[in-house]
Amino acid sequence: MFLRCSCIFSLMLAWLAMSGSRASAQSLVGQWHGDLYSVILTSEMPPQVAQIDARNNIRKIIPHVSKASSGFPIKSKFLGIGIYSYWHNDALYTLVHGSSEREGKGPFHRRHTYAKWEDDEWHFLGSYIAAQNVKLKAIPCDNDSFIVISSDIDLVDNKREDRSPFAKMSFAQGGSELMLGASIDHGQEELKSHMSNPNCFNLAYSSSIVMTDKYAAVISTGTGLYWVFSLEDAALVKAGGIFKMVTPEMIAKGGFISAILTAQPEKAGTVLIAAQEEEFIIINNSDPITNDVYVKLAEMRPYDPDMTQEKYIKDLKERVRDQRTKGSFIAWYRLHPEDGSMEKLEDPPRGGAKTRRNGHFWRPMPDGSVRMEVTERAIYENKQKIKSSRGVDEAPMKARRR
Repeated sequence: MFLRCSCIFSLMLAWLAMSGSRASAQSLVGQWHGDLYSVILTSEMPPQVAQIDARNNIRKIIPHVSKASSGFPIKSKFLGIGIYSYWHNDALYTLVHGSSEREGKGPFHRRHTYAKWEDDEWHFLGSYIAAQNVKLKAIPCDNDSFIVISSDIDLVDNKREDRSPFAKMSFAQGGSELMLGASIDHGQEELKSHMSNPNCFNLAYSSSIVMTDKYAAVISTGTGLYWVFSLEDAALVKAGGIFKMVTPEMIAKGGFISAILTAQPEKAGTVLIAAQEEEFIIINNSDPITNDVYVKLAEMRPYDPDMTQEKYIKDLKERVRDQRTKGSFIAWYRLHPEDGSMEKLEDPPRGGAKTRRNGHFWRPMPDGSVRMEVTERAIYENKQKIKSSRGVDEAPMKARRR
């Protein structure tokens, strides 16, 4: 029952990140690779990486790693659906969470498989075995090393008070076994006393990862916290926060609903961020969300004995709709990864909207402007237009052949 409720609540949180009737079309973080923009097509199962041009024409498709050649040492059934793939030094790196495994009667564990797409094929890099409940994300760095983000435990020393979700990993000399290296301090000094709180610890793992050529920005969509890492030496450049009025206590409870709307990389190497106005977040989000539905229900039942999971989720949906109506303004920020500085823009970037009236998803353009759209939907619509135009052109030719 607990697992079922947790899954339902996780789906609710995913729904909250979408926009009303747009719930069927997500807009994940993209990445520049040369002059093309890479996006993940989540409507495909398993997900694929598509490289698109400024008109949303697909120039290349990179298949999911489960479609690797028969010589790949991991069977496809152990390659779960992973949607976190990142370009670095002209190779696409991916991490997939395999199914649960066990040796004999020992405890179940999970195999995390690392691979890279290079020279038009997938290459197996190695695996890392972790406890069954541990989820990982991996940021590729120079020399096939990684910055790993853990969901639940400090991989290096989980007993210390100032636990960190970040650690370095690299391959053993000449082998395919991933070796855990040093822990990376999370850098958020005001939160050190809260790192024993699972909600607080999980913030980094649940964040968006925005990649540029030399840096990776990890941005918490519920709190506005961010971490900037150098890909050259797998080191933290700076940790900070976008919002100045949000307290560590608010953050430790899990943050707010869609505080950060969308974050995407700009071709110039900066990161553009669309967020809710901070004043609105503070005034209208006096009750921060938490990832534990049971905690929320326990807190509310003394005031409403009839409160159920279904009623709580229904009320939460209504609250989000009300927020979208009242808090329609978009605040734009730009992150400069080389020093980790953050600036709030006085005006939206060229092409950017001031309100969420017509949605808040967008993609960056090669000339530095933005285009407000749900990119995956725009790609699909563009494909349909091309098919339609070809049908019109081919009809006269068929008639002439007759």
